[in-house]
Amino acid sequence: MSEFTLIIVENIPPAALQAIHRVIGLEGGYVHDAADRGGKTNFGISDLRDGVADGLIDINLDGLGDIAPENLTYEQAVSIYYKDYWLANQCNELPTYIAVMVFDVAVNQGGKFARKTLQGAAGVNTDGIIGGKTLAAVSQCTELQLLHEYTQLRVCRYASIVKRDITQLKFLNGWLNRAFDVLKECQMIWLFGGHA
Repeated sequence: MSEFTLIIVENIPPAALQAIHRVIGLEGGYVHDAADRGGKTNFGISDLRDGVADGLIDINLDGLGDIAPENLTYEQAVSIYYKDYWLANQCNELPTYIAVMVFDVAVNQGGKFARKTLQGAAGVNTDGIIGGKTLAAVSQCTELQLLHEYTQLRVCRYASIVKRDITQLKFLNGWLNRAFDVLKECQMIWLFGGHA
């Protein structure tokens, strides 16, 4: 889990908490890479998440920046990930094997893309709203096929990003490793149950 201490937070289900800790471990601490279109980040949380490049992270999810990225605490990051990525993308409604993937894609590639990609892989209308029809379609999918299709769509988007902007090539290897590591984790969750 990198250099960060595993934080236990009440009222966050174990599957969500483990997925959040994994993402924070991948994302690391404070980063300001001029080539990263996400801008300044801490624990993977960007000051651009609220849609405003003001150098501040929105903690209370009201759309206004509250704190400089370098001052964001681990606990605040966990809370943001749970509310703004796990719950906002209905991961709490999905089987764990696919919820972990949807969550990671929401963090790394955006919530709208994560939801629409799930719908596309499950063969339903891609309106970006995960409701009863999407949940029913997911439950009818062959689990491993759904995971592979979802990963393929994710990887194609990375290639598209690099094709449009060659400066992003430096991130491609890391993105691909992340996608395939999450695929492997989700396969293990599906195979052994619970959360890997």
